[in-house]
Amino acid sequence: MTVRAWCRENGLSEKTYYYWQRRLFQALSEQQAAHETAFAEVTLPQSVCSENVAVTVRIAGAEADIHSGADAATVETVLRILKSC
Repeated sequence: MTVRAWCRENGLSEKTYYYWQRRLFQALSEQQAAHETAFAEVTLPQSVCSENVAVTVRIAGAEADIHSGADAATVETVLRILKSC
C-alpha cells in the first residue's frame, strides 16, 4: 500500500505522516547512538584460572565469568555491559 493510500484510508495528511516518520527515525537514531556497542579488552592476571570462577552470568546470549575476589567496581562494569547487549 502506498503512503498516499494509507493516509487517505486513515484520514491523515501525507505531511503529517512524514512529520511523524521523521520524528520516529530521529528518536530511533538517538536511541541507537546512546546504546552503541563498545568492546573492551579484559586481561586477567596470570594467577587467575578457570578453577577460580565464582559465577557465570549469561544475559541475552552474552556470557561472562566472574572470578573469586573480583572487586565490586569490576563486577558492576561487567554486569552493566552484559545488560546493554
